[in-house]
Amino acid sequence: MLETEIKKLTAALEANTAARLGGATAAARLGGATAVAASGLAAAVAAPAPADVTASVAETAPVPAATIEIEMPPEIPTTVAVPAADLKQITEGIVALCRAKGRDAAGLLLAEYGAQKVPDLKKVSDKYGEILAKINAAIAA
Repeated sequence: MLETEIKKLTAALEANTAARLGGATAAARLGGATAVAASGLAAAVAAPAPADVTASVAETAPVPAATIEIEMPPEIPTTVAVPAADLKQITEGIVALCRAKGRDAAGLLLAEYGAQKVPDLKKVSDKYGEILAKINAAIAA
C-alpha cells in the first residue's frame, strides 16, 4: 500500500514538474524518479538530487495572475456643508456689528432681508448662513 502511494505521489510530482518545466525537459531533469520510487521510499530519500533538477527562473512557466475585484468606496463630495446658523448666532452677530460699525450698518443689513429687527428674519431662516457670513464680512471690513 505504501508503494502504491509513493507511485501516485511520484506521478503527480512528475506531472507538476513537467507542467512547470515544459514537457520532455522535465522528464529528463527528473532523472527517472519513477524508477527511484519503485525501489522504495528509503532509496528515494537517500538518493542525492541531481544538480540540474532545480530550474532557473527563466525556465519556469509563468504563473497566471489572479484577478481580484475590489469594491471602491463611494465618491467623497467635494463641497463642504456649512453648519446652519441659528437665530441666536444672528442676534450675537448683529450686536457685534452694531458695536463695530454702528446701528445704521446693522439696519442696512437687516433691510436687505426685509427685516427691521432680528426676530423678523425668521421668515428667511434658510438664509441664516448667508446672513451670518455678511455680518462677519461687514465687521471685518
